[in-house]
Amino acid sequence: MFTGYVNSPLLDDTLFARVAVYHEQRDGFVENLAGGDLNGKDTQAARASFHLNVGEQGALDLILNYQEDTPPGTAFRSGSIPTRDGNLDIKDRTADLNRGKQLGLDRTVRGVTLLGDFPLTDSWTLNTITGWRDFDSLEEFDADGSQLFALEFAEDAKGRQLSQEIRFNYDSGGRLKAFAGASYFHENGSQGVPFQTDERSFVTLPAVGLGIPPLLPDGSPNTLVNLLPLAPGFAIPLKPFHQEKSTNFGKTTAYEVFADGTWSVTDRFDITVGARASFEDVRAGYNGQFFGVPSFLGLFVLGGSPNPANPQNILFAPTDGVLSRSENFESVVGRAVASYRFTDDASGYLSVSRGRRPNVVNIDAFSSEVIAAEIVWSYEGGFKGALADGRLVYDIAAYYYDYSNFQTSIRDDDTQRFVPANGGNANAKGAEASLLWQANDNVQAFFNYGYVDAQFNQRDDDGNVQELAGNRFRLTARHSASAGIDVSADLGNGMQLYLRPSWNVRSHVFFEDTNFADIEQGGYALYNLSAGIRFSDGRWDLRGNVSNLSNKRHLIDAGNTGELFGTPTFILGSPRFYGFTLTGRF
Repeated sequence: MFTGYVNSPLLDDTLFARVAVYHEQRDGFVENLAGGDLNGKDTQAARASFHLNVGEQGALDLILNYQEDTPPGTAFRSGSIPTRDGNLDIKDRTADLNRGKQLGLDRTVRGVTLLGDFPLTDSWTLNTITGWRDFDSLEEFDADGSQLFALEFAEDAKGRQLSQEIRFNYDSGGRLKAFAGASYFHENGSQGVPFQTDERSFVTLPAVGLGIPPLLPDGSPNTLVNLLPLAPGFAIPLKPFHQEKSTNFGKTTAYEVFADGTWSVTDRFDITVGARASFEDVRAGYNGQFFGVPSFLGLFVLGGSPNPANPQNILFAPTDGVLSRSENFESVVGRAVASYRFTDDASGYLSVSRGRRPNVVNIDAFSSEVIAAEIVWSYEGGFKGALADGRLVYDIAAYYYDYSNFQTSIRDDDTQRFVPANGGNANAKGAEASLLWQANDNVQAFFNYGYVDAQFNQRDDDGNVQELAGNRFRLTARHSASAGIDVSADLGNGMQLYLRPSWNVRSHVFFEDTNFADIEQGGYALYNLSAGIRFSDGRWDLRGNVSNLSNKRHLIDAGNTGELFGTPTFILGSPRFYGFTLTGRF
């Protein structure tokens, strides 16, 4: 890994520049028996920033970003199909994914941001934010997590974004501080999903339900079935190679107006009220492509060929061009906060807010629907302050979130795909606490704890039992905590030693809102350690670090596309890593 930056004035007191670069490359920690490695990193990024003083107090900041990501593939590991070595241990750091080194991500992200800050009067200032972002991404992945050439997918995504915000700020030094403004956002993007399969392996997947063993005794794919009997004297041929593709398109234009103000009722008591109104124009599209060589499997498996007289695809029904649907949406969200400073070192607050996740226009070859906007009412209260002459800083909060039209993804049994869906009503209640203790100039410690009970309600607004009733939110641990200490010792002559052990723990999580058994990870703890020496009064820093000190094997994801076809896949978290960092400041 390498990072660096340089700052330089270009015109005295007028124009300044900063250039920063970042490179991180790490081999994958999962060996692919088909060649190459998996779960690695490879990122190159650069940023150039320019600051221009305008007039006596105005300023413009131009930020240019560029990033490339080309890591190896993701190690999806099947939990039901063993590797060629007969291994079914999902936490073993090997995988058997065909296409070898062809798996991986190739993504380029470019962005330009222009910030403006202009005083208008002694009380009013104008802030502007102009943004442009562009990305192109192609990821090749093996969704069945095995040596079968059965679920070979890719994601070909492209997107362009343009945004503009104008904000007026008011602060005359009195009891009222406020801001108001408007914004514009436009996005045009697409997500293509190419699919390839050997139909002889595809029919061995558990979800197809034919009971054909996926592997031969030597661990190689079972491709011996070339004809699939449907009736006495009638069988359909199975192709060794089939391909098709679906693409989703999305275009969104949104306009927003907003205002927010804080009134100091007294020197200690403040009330804040704010609101934001949105107006959205959304156009969604879908295209299914047929590449000319039909597959008979689509007739009875997954709906890729809705017309029995004209078999075509397996998964994605072809369309005559792009099917589209346009909708307009409006919303209002806001917040109200009351805060009180009990002393100069202690304060508390209560807040209520209304948030929204926008509507989703979902469209496929057969139909289209609008998924209702997700609404959440948030209620929160907390205290923060400092004790022992500021050496002990604390922050405590409790909250309750009330969701309606909770947006989730569910399995579509007709197409064997995850599709957006309205999960109904849900709630989350929890508390958070953090402590920061400065024992002396050489010892500092921290502790954070969070508790959250997040689940779907038993019944919807009409009193009907919900499909996900009682289920916990995916990737949401009830308990999480972290702690660490930073100890240093001065050696003289501008040198200092330091030691920083830390600990992170989280309790059991499900990886899907469906809360399927075995698509989960039990509680675990990770330990990290860094130690180093600073010299030349901090200009140089040599640090050694170890992450996941105990080499704990844990999952970071499970289920995925393979789950739809009866073979859930699992992704392993990072093992123990160690390294050294040398930092110099000039």
